[in-house]
Amino acid sequence: MKNIIAKLLLPILLLFSISTNSQNTYHSDINKELASKISPDSLIKTIQNQNYKNTVERGLIELKNLCIDDTIREYSVYIPEKYNSNKKIPLFIYLHGGVSTKDLEPDSSWHQYINSLPWMKMAEKENYICLFPKAEYSAMWWDTVGSANILSQIRNLKSIYNIDDNRVYLNGFSDGASASYHMAMSYATDFASFNPYNGYPAVGMFTKATPAYFVNLQNTYFHAINTDLDGLYPDKKIQPMIKLAQSANANILYRVYTGVKHRMTYINKELPKAIKFLEENPRNKFPTKITWQTLKPEQGRFNWLQITKTDTLQKKQDWHINYNMKTVNDRLSFGFMEDREYKEKGIKISRVAGGICKEIELQAGDIFIKIDTFNMQDMRNMVAYKKQASRGDSVRLEILRNNKLLIFNTKFPEPEYFDIFRYNKKTGQIRAEYIANTFYVKTSRIKAFSIYIHPDMVQLDQKVRVIANGKEIFNDFVKPDSNFIINNYIKNVDKELLYINKLDFNL
Repeated sequence: MKNIIAKLLLPILLLFSISTNSQNTYHSDINKELASKISPDSLIKTIQNQNYKNTVERGLIELKNLCIDDTIREYSVYIPEKYNSNKKIPLFIYLHGGVSTKDLEPDSSWHQYINSLPWMKMAEKENYICLFPKAEYSAMWWDTVGSANILSQIRNLKSIYNIDDNRVYLNGFSDGASASYHMAMSYATDFASFNPYNGYPAVGMFTKATPAYFVNLQNTYFHAINTDLDGLYPDKKIQPMIKLAQSANANILYRVYTGVKHRMTYINKELPKAIKFLEENPRNKFPTKITWQTLKPEQGRFNWLQITKTDTLQKKQDWHINYNMKTVNDRLSFGFMEDREYKEKGIKISRVAGGICKEIELQAGDIFIKIDTFNMQDMRNMVAYKKQASRGDSVRLEILRNNKLLIFNTKFPEPEYFDIFRYNKKTGQIRAEYIANTFYVKTSRIKAFSIYIHPDMVQLDQKVRVIANGKEIFNDFVKPDSNFIINNYIKNVDKELLYINKLDFNL
């Protein structure tokens, strides 16, 4: 039996010794004929007790990942000196902000940035592995490519290091914080908890029209921080959204730092509380209740429950609620990037991104000299101007272009009121819970769903019942399937969620 297991798992273990970077392909092909001859119990124990190399490089290392758009993207990983391959180690993931740029930062700037953060010192003290993915406009955190890139990197690392599947923590600042909300509402299974710093829950909806649903946040743990002077996402705008999410039973601990702008200047004070939150909130492997909402089947799974097909022709159930609210965009934005190399008087444009700069056709190289009565010596003068101006105001701009003074009279757009989520397409929602060997399921606009079975959830020597919308749709024994175990593990690289089979249902 040991020889059979060794032959089966040899391709897997060989791939654990290298960094396989193909999206969703972490192991070579499995000999399914051999797999069918192996006891599922023995197979599970062998996967869970596999050996990892201890002779790995420590410190900050660079890896590459082949993404689903056939683009190779780099990412950084920090391995603490105390890493011991015989012991499980938590994985701490940090997502950076500013993902609307066309190109990634040079390696020198990138390393300077992550070295300025406290995470690597934390990794040494707490014995965490730290993952630093990179994103840009073609792979934003909340689009399909960006989200898949994050998940792929996690599974790559799990193939190399003895990572604790129940202690994978997702953290981020600004766009990275907004991505934490998105991942929790779309791909939460892989994570234990989330720490967004100065984020906005609905950014993905507006930048890439990626749907998201507050009801999905009730399945995991959140420790969210915002600040009162944040020019992008101030607490006065975010707190009502948090209250709305909490009304959908989201598990969010929300706190505010005062006197702080859109910066993580509070992080040294915050860090002990954040670590305590992480340690107190490992992943709940087998929650007895799950509620999940989705538009896309590829975002339809959480843990043991999966929506595989929606039915938009069905009538929506009363409990199927799209949690939404109105907010206002009253932020003043000129729509340009500053040329920080320019040291003379004025503010030089390096790139026009939108706003009134695009409307009046300003160009790269133009220099702001004066705005209304405010002389523009540097960006501090523009900040002072914006504090007393409002949306809808008329504005007079004096611009220097090729040493020629140009004057533009324009107007800021009026305040814009809008829904934080654009629910212009019908979604499906499912509620499920289990007690003993019985699963109770309620569906709304659901055509098909699946339930994944694990021996820690039910008694396999007894029949499993599934009751959907008050009607029994399954009452039978569930047999472990070695091929299913292998294929599920190859896809997810999760030693803790080794489901032995799944039940598929069409309603």
